[in-house]
Amino acid sequence: MAGIKTIALFGATGPTGRHIIEEALTRGYNLSVYTRDPKKLASFAGRVEIVVGDLQDRSAIAKCVQGAHAVISALGPNSLKVQDDKP
Repeated sequence: MAGIKTIALFGATGPTGRHIIEEALTRGYNLSVYTRDPKKLASFAGRVEIVVGDLQDRSAIAKCVQGAHAVISALGPNSLKVQDDKP
C-alpha cells in the first residue's frame, strides 16, 4: 500500500471493515467509509469521513470514492438475511 494516502471503504460496519479502519488509521491513511447507518461508526467520528447511502445511490458512491487512491470492499452477506434464506 505504499504511496496510498486515501482509502474508500465499503462494508465498514462489519468485523472485517472495522479491522480495516483500525489498521488504516494506525498506519496513517485517510479513510472515506460508506454506510447505510452512520450510528454504527460513531466511534470513528472525526477520524474518518462517513458517507451515507445504500448501494443503489450512485451519487453517494461517487462521493465516497472521489479522490481515493484505493477502494476496498469488505461487503459480505448480512447474517440475518443468510439465516432467513435457509430452508
